[in-house]
Amino acid sequence: MIVIFLRKMKNIIRFRYKLINNLIDNAIKYVEENINPEKIVLWGTSGGGGPVTSWLQNNPNSDRVDGIIFEAPVISFWESVEVNGKARYPFIPELFFPYIKLFTEIRYGVDFDTMDFRDALVKSEVPVLLFHGDDDEWVPVDMSDYIAANRRTNFTYIRMSNVGHVTSWNADPVRYIFEITKFLNSL
Repeated sequence: MIVIFLRKMKNIIRFRYKLINNLIDNAIKYVEENINPEKIVLWGTSGGGGPVTSWLQNNPNSDRVDGIIFEAPVISFWESVEVNGKARYPFIPELFFPYIKLFTEIRYGVDFDTMDFRDALVKSEVPVLLFHGDDDEWVPVDMSDYIAANRRTNFTYIRMSNVGHVTSWNADPVRYIFEITKFLNSL
């Protein structure tokens, strides 16, 4: 059973991660009680990567899932916001971004530091399959590269050349399906 989380970035700000963690817990509980699958795999695409890694960081029972699949996951919210801001507002000098971050934190109560889940993903033992295109204009591939450089076990990283945001399947559907099948069979 695969539980998929697709979240748009703007919705993550509106919801607190505690609420999203409860949503994931309830989804897993529902699957366990009503479907009773052999395995449970979470799947986080783009902004859906944040809720999945938040759950991983904040849940002492992360062994309830057998694996996680990501595609271009937002695992450091500020880093993604900064990249998007620079792309959408190229006329704003980079030196203003720390002030924009501070304003956002004060005005809207957003704590970007609590939405950086890189270390949680590095330290986790839950098997992970991660796809990311190196030409992603929305979510920095550097986040996934960081995980790949620091996580040593139960981790498969498919870094796709000349591939944009969440288009790994489009670029090579045969490989995409092969890697997912191989990952699921390894669990």
